[in-house]
This record gives sequence, C-alpha cells and structure tokens, in this order.
Amino acid sequence: MNNKFTFLFLTLCCYFISSWTISDLSWAQWADTLTVIQQNQSNWFPTSETRWQSPLIGEWIYRLKGEKHWRKIQLPHTINACPTKKADGIWFFRRTFVVPNRWQNKRWYLVLNGVNSVCDVRINNRFVGYYTHGYCPVVIPLDDNLVQVAQRNEIELKIDTRFSNRGENLLPHISFLSPCRPKGIFRDLFFYIEPGLGLSKTKLQFLPNSDFSKWTLRYEVEIAAKTLQQELPPGTFSVQKSLLLELQIADPDANNRKIAAYSTSINVSSDTANVFTGEFKLKNIIPWSPTTPKIYHLDIYLKEKHKVLDHLVYKIGFRHIEIREGSLWLNGKPVTIHGVTVVEGVPLQRKPRFYVTQAKSLNANAIYWPFPPSPEVLDECDQTGLLSIVGLPLWNTPGVFLQDKRAITAAKAYLASLQLLIQFHPSVLSISLGSGFDLGHSGSLSFLQSVTSAIKLPPGTVPLMAGFRTTDFVPDAEALIKKASLGLIYLNLTDFRKSELTTVVQRWRDILPPQTGLLVEIGAPYIQSRCNSEDVSNFETQQAHNIQQMLINLNQDQVAGEFVLALADWRAQYPSILTPCNSLQIFPFGLMNQNCKPRMAWKVVQNFYRGNSDATLLPLELGNSEDEIFILWGFGVLILFAYFFRRDYRFRGNFIRVLVRPRGFFAELKEARKIFLSHSLLTVFIAASTLSLILAGLFYHLRESVLFDFILSLFSIHTDFKRQLVTFIWHPTGLIALFTLGIMLCLSVFAGYLKLLSMLTSRFVPFRNTFTFIFWLSGIFVFLLPIALSFVRLINFPQLHLWSFLLIMVFVAWFIYRIFIGIQIMCDLKPGIVAIILLSSLLILTLLFYWAYDYHISIKAHLGYLYHIWKYGHF
Repeated sequence: MNNKFTFLFLTLCCYFISSWTISDLSWAQWADTLTVIQQNQSNWFPTSETRWQSPLIGEWIYRLKGEKHWRKIQLPHTINACPTKKADGIWFFRRTFVVPNRWQNKRWYLVLNGVNSVCDVRINNRFVGYYTHGYCPVVIPLDDNLVQVAQRNEIELKIDTRFSNRGENLLPHISFLSPCRPKGIFRDLFFYIEPGLGLSKTKLQFLPNSDFSKWTLRYEVEIAAKTLQQELPPGTFSVQKSLLLELQIADPDANNRKIAAYSTSINVSSDTANVFTGEFKLKNIIPWSPTTPKIYHLDIYLKEKHKVLDHLVYKIGFRHIEIREGSLWLNGKPVTIHGVTVVEGVPLQRKPRFYVTQAKSLNANAIYWPFPPSPEVLDECDQTGLLSIVGLPLWNTPGVFLQDKRAITAAKAYLASLQLLIQFHPSVLSISLGSGFDLGHSGSLSFLQSVTSAIKLPPGTVPLMAGFRTTDFVPDAEALIKKASLGLIYLNLTDFRKSELTTVVQRWRDILPPQTGLLVEIGAPYIQSRCNSEDVSNFETQQAHNIQQMLINLNQDQVAGEFVLALADWRAQYPSILTPCNSLQIFPFGLMNQNCKPRMAWKVVQNFYRGNSDATLLPLELGNSEDEIFILWGFGVLILFAYFFRRDYRFRGNFIRVLVRPRGFFAELKEARKIFLSHSLLTVFIAASTLSLILAGLFYHLRESVLFDFILSLFSIHTDFKRQLVTFIWHPTGLIALFTLGIMLCLSVFAGYLKLLSMLTSRFVPFRNTFTFIFWLSGIFVFLLPIALSFVRLINFPQLHLWSFLLIMVFVAWFIYRIFIGIQIMCDLKPGIVAIILLSSLLILTLLFYWAYDYHISIKAHLGYLYHIWKYGHF
C-alpha cells in the first residue's frame, strides 16, 4: 500500500513540475549572445560587410497583466490565433541578450515590423519608445549608454492588444466588417547596427526623358558623424574629414555587370548636417513594369582613401507613374489595373507571399493591401511584377473619430513609417489614406485635408489615394478632392448590380477632376437567401455570375481599373448576420475559400484578366427558405388559445373580464384575489409567442441587410451572444423560441419591479398578483396573431409596411395605457405620480444603457455615421 502511495505521489510531482510555468526569477536562463545576418537582400534595413541585423525572434517569455508566472513563447506569434486563449489585455514580453564587444561605437536601432497594437518598449528597465500603430514597421533609435557590452541586457515589450475607439489606438478603427487583427508580436523584430561614421538617410528620385530612353538618378545622402564627435580634441568644437562617396548600379541578371558609376569627394563635419545631393545620367535602362519587372542593384560606398567605412545595397527599379485624364500611365504607357484585395486576417492559413504568387497566377497586375504588408512581401511584389497599394488601416470609420486630433497625429506617424517602408520599391503604386470614408461628415473631410497636407510626394513617384463607400457627392467633396490633391479615388461597389454599377461610376467620373483616376472595388459576398441553402456550390455559381456581370458592365474607358474583393476569405472582427456558415467569423467574399482553394469565380476573373472570352453564366432561380415555421408556430398558438378559450370557462371568464372590465380585475388583484398560475402562464406564453413572431419575422426579413448587421454588432452584449443570435436568425425556429422566452422573462422582471413599487407605496400587493397583473394584461396581443403568423410574408410588400406597423404600435400603446391604469388602482397613486415614476424609470434605464455601451464604443458617433451612409450610400 505504501509503495502505491509513493508511486502516486511521485507521479503527481512529475506532473506539476512538467506543467509548471517559468517564474519571474528564472528569466536569467534566457540570456544569449546576439547573432547577426549579413546577407539580407531586402531593401528594409539591408545588410553588408559594414551593416548587420541581429534577429530577436525565437524563444521569449510572456505573461498577461495580473498573472504571476511567465510562460514560453516562440516569436513571431499571434495570440488570438488560438481561440482558447484570451487575446485582449495587456501583455508583457521579455528576453535577455548579450552584446559583443565589436559592436561598440556603433549606431543602434530597434526595428519592430509588426506589433499590435499599443506598445511600450523598455531596455534594462529604461523607457526607449512608445507607439500606437502596429501594422507599420517602427524604428526606435537607441542611445549608447542604454545597453551594456559583454553583459546581460533585458528587453521588455508591454503590449496592449485591446482595440478601443476611445483609447490612444484610434487607428485602426474597429468596424463590423474589419478582419480579425493579429494581436501581439506577429512579425519579426531585430536590432540594426550601423557604423558610427556612415550613411544615415538616402533618398532617390528617377526622372526619365520624354521618350523614356534615358534616365536621371537624383540622390540625397545624409552622413552620420558619430565617430567624429567622439574624436573631438580637447578645446575644439569641430573636426572635418575628407571622404569619398561612390554610387554604382549593376545588373544582377548579367553577373552584376556595372552599367553606371559615379563618385564625388565630400567633406564631413562633426557639427553640421552632412547632407549631399547630386545626379548622374543613365542610358540603356529597362524600365520596371508588371510585364518586365526589371530590378537593378544600387551600391553606395562611403570610403576614406581605400578603406570602406560604410556600404549600402539597394534593389531598385526605374519607373515613372502619372495620372492622365483619369487613366494610369506607367513609363509613358497607359495601364489598366486588374487587381485583387488581399486581407491578412487571423488565422493566416498561408504566408502573405503565397497570396502574391496566387495573384500572379490569376493574371492580376495589382494588389490592394488594406493593412500594410510586411517588407519582404513588397520585395516579392518587386520581383514578380505586382503593383501594390499600401496605406492607413482605416476601414469604414465614422467621421467623428477622424476629427479627433489623436487620430490625425497617429495617421501622420503612420504615413512617416509608410514612406520609410515603401522607398526603393518600384512595385508600390499608391499610398492609401484609408477606405470607406464618409463624405457626409465634416470630420472625414477635415481628416483627409489635414493628412494630405502633411505628406509631400515628388512627381512621378506615387499618387495619394482615398476610398469611399458613398455613391453620392456632398457639396464640399469636390473642393476637398481638388484641394487634397488626391491622384486616385477608390470606390467600394461591392455587390452592386449591372446598370446600377455603371450609373454610379458615371456619376463619380462626371464630378471628379480630369486628372484624378477612379478605381472601383467589386465583389459578391455570401448571403444565404440568395443561395437558398448553405450549399457551397450554389453560392459559388451565384458569386461567379455576379462578379462576371460586374466586370462586363464596367465601363473600362471611365475607370483606371478594378479590384476584386477579395483574393481569399478572412475572419471578421465580429460574427456577421450575412454569413451563417459553419465558421461564423468567416466572410466568404473571396475568389478562394479559407483553405485557399479556388472557387468558380476564380476562373471567371482569370479569363477576364487574360482577355479570354467566357460564356455568360446564368443566375440561379432562388426561393424562400424556412419561413414556413412562422405560419406553423402561429397556427399552433392560435389553436392552443381557441381550445382553452372554448373548453375552460374560468380561463374564458378571466380573459373576457380583463379585456372588458379591466378596472374591476385590477381591484380584485389588489385585494389578493388568486387566479390559476397555469392560466397566467398560458396567457403570457400566447402573448409572448405573438410578439416573438413579429420580432423574429422582422429579423429574418433583415438578415441580408448590412446596416442591420452593423447595428447588431454595436448593441450585442458580447461576440458570443451575436454568434448565437446569427445562428437563430437563419434558423427561425430557434429565434422564435428565444424571443418567446426573452419576452416572458422581460415581463417577469417588470412584474418584480411592480412588486417593489407597491412596497414603496405601502401597498403590499402579493408577488403572485403582480405577475398575474402583467401576464393577463399582455393577453391583448393575441388579437395580433393573424398578422403575426403571416408577418414574415406581409413585410415583403412595401405598401403594407406602414399599416402593419401602425396597427402594432396601437396595440403597444394600448398595453402601456392599461399598465398605467392598473398601477393607479393597485397602488392608489395619482395619474401624475404614476407618469413621473414610469418616465423616471425609463430615463434611468436609458442612461444606464447608454453609459454601458458608450464607454467602449460611441453610440452617437456610429448612429451619425449610419445616417450619412444611409443618406448618401448603398446598403
């Protein structure tokens, strides 16, 4: 027996030891010497014999705020990729490192390529940086005395993954159609080490001649003189050094054959800004384009006599972009954009480079990234010949948030990072300021004006772009676009139909300045009622037909091109009423499903982008689905009521009494008269079923409405609640049952409130009688049963909407009036006192509801946004 207990004790000990997390005291075992990469061919902080990257990916420790113990994690990592983990909160990530002696007297930077969302960075418990825009890479300069050479150092990142519209992280804004954003450290991070005396900043501009046979390369180079400042002799304020600056351009496809070289002598001073400019001519250059993505290598050397002090290597492409009469011209030739939208959602089934390859196989020549991609993805676009649009991660943001100064400040910081990210990338077509702006709100207009005035782009580089959902202009919009110097307008026309799409394009083309290009976004979302089932084949046929019709009906002479939304499905920020599939957070918009398998629409788009003729697909003949349950449920309730009304004389007598002589009925309840509880429950069930048939019918009718889904997202208590509600809406049997129980519960709560009110007025009405009072009063709604059981059909006739809702409101007003009379009699209160009590109660409930929801999301802002979208837009 003792051996058995000993064995069990040892087994439990082994289990606890194996599952024990790392404590706060054991972080020292994470110390390691930094390694370097010297052959990185990326334009994003390139490496050479004088420049190094020291990766920080790999094993870290992390914990959630409030937790006592640390856990291991492999970075990069997305916390919300696993649904069992709590992703929202404040997280701490930590590791240690040792810096080699040979890195002394260098310039250090911490580069974070992707951290969502608000991040506080500390090294050796000293604050070094803070930022709120996690999709764009962030570069943090580090002081000399921040790290200790040949000793253990510690880096810690405090990351707030909560996306709040009221916090400092106003960008990106949470919208109900927003994809699930990766949370945590989801891209690589590293230290970047530069020479103390070396190249600091580089700007290039490529200018062609009139026939694009010759090019002029203009450069601007800044030299950092950190080493010179440390070499100042005592009593001196400045020291100068004569150096040599060399630029060489080589063709990697011809064994790095040099096609141009340029050198000049420069004098570097320790006390001035060492900025040097120049230019040199080039010929026999093959311009970069989607059909010929020609890449050259640019080597920049800083030398002292024959010693190389610094060496930079960039991959460049020669191209010139301009907008002529609404069309895009690349290197003097017109180009029509045939693109797709790629959304990096969570989880990522494939690496972003996979989507680049797939877009190329689709014969697309452009990709729109609503959220800025990683630097290596832009390198891939350069190599494969795919134009890219990158920009601010703004998605259907109400103007009231955009007029906030913090949003404007964050946007400017984003744009500064974007300009650093996209430099030297010939594939970048445009910088986007966001998508889905509301032209009906002054906040959107002022935001665009403020942001565009802060960014200056040289001619021939990349035009600015802004996207809109609205289909009509407001008076200030034309002036805004002219003043903001937007080169491209991106119009969201997802799920538009045939002539409607052409009409909207014509309306915008007429109002836009001639020099502004118009890009349109098209797509066909999954909506079950259009497929009559959850059968994937039905959806794919309908999607392919709709996209084909939109492509055919686009007037290509009026637009600069189109983007299909989207290349692949993504998970949404919230579950959507539009997508009642197995995974409710998946938005089936894409040409590929979540597993990256092409749909029928893939072939349609591929043929169109290749210029091949394709037989027109026929639309599906669709019917109704599952709405018979409303009639069956309604008839069942009607038969139940008729049976008891005819067979049970007590039920019939009480029902007639409460209907014809309610004051006598209330007086009897005041004197504690008892009525069968089963009769009261039967009455409230019939009334609740009647109301639930009407409410469920309305929900079922609006299941295709994007506006209705947006409202549900705003007022849903929790994401899981809405997920279940979506399931019920598309399967109305459960929805009717849910609303029936919910209405009965609400009436019970109100009965409890009346009991409390009677106690406060010294009229101790029995608890059972307050329930009887409310339950029997609700019985008047039984007269709505003929309308309720057919309401889901009646609502399809617009001419009956007004009369149906007026009749329902009359019964609701009658119900409230009878409650008003009943409280007077049962509590012996005057009409004015009862009115004050009811209005005060309603006001308190409204304020509590507003406070609870407005704390996290501004109801007023969103309602204003919905009004403008409804007034000027399309749902």
